Amino acid sequence: MLRKISFWYTLAFIVLWNGYAVQQYFTGQPGAVQLFFFGIGFTVILLGATWFSRWLMKHYKVVDEKADEILSTKFKKDRRHRNGKTVY
Repeated sequence: MLRKISFWYTLAFIVLWNGYAVQQYFTGQPGAVQLFFFGIGFTVILLGATWFSRWLMKHYKVVDEKADEILSTKFKKDRRHRNGKTVY
């Protein structure tokens, strides 16, 4: 459910922002082209962030297990005494 909401929210924002930029262009407002290109760049970033958050939530268990493994004291102990050298 949350995935659908984030997708539609992102899509609505993109349509409104880029629609406003197109409207500014057709009415001859100064800076309309820059506003449109900024909107396109922001669209790419927003869609990338939405995709990454969806991917992260889909793989949350795997990421959480890896984080626990990295932050565990056993891993730190193994790393500290690797090859007879003390690593901090």
